Amino acid sequence: MDVVQHWRKYALVALGLAPLGCATTSQLVPLGYTFHDEPAQKRIEIRYRNTTPRGLCLLPEHWPNKGGKIDQDGDAAFLIVEGRRFPLQAFNTGYCPQGCATYVAPGQEIGGFLSYRDFGLPAELEGAQKTLEFTARGFYCPPRNGR
Repeated sequence: MDVVQHWRKYALVALGLAPLGCATTSQLVPLGYTFHDEPAQKRIEIRYRNTTPRGLCLLPEHWPNKGGKIDQDGDAAFLIVEGRRFPLQAFNTGYCPQGCATYVAPGQEIGGFLSYRDFGLPAELEGAQKTLEFTARGFYCPPRNGR
């Protein structure tokens, strides 16, 4: 086997394994979450419990980070109040060298929040009934060290 054939063989193996490390949108599964309005904190609390037998990873565009931000271009979530639809403001998480996905083990519950401020909700609507329009998604993944 010459050098070119040798390297071509390894390149094909590497390309064949590449999909194992990343999720595509076709692999994303919707997550059933609950939300609760917290007017005193001026935010919407959301919770998700992994009821599957496998670990799930939630990407930053499908679940809020610890600061209550979702990485998106302004169409990931909406707060519906008195018939008005308020889009979540765009936010850029940036690059994460170790990956930005949040791992949720089988049986584990996680929580997050979205601030009224990030929806541009006027103060006079803070006490009104709200509906959250948001589709949380995840993909099945193995646990990594440190998560």
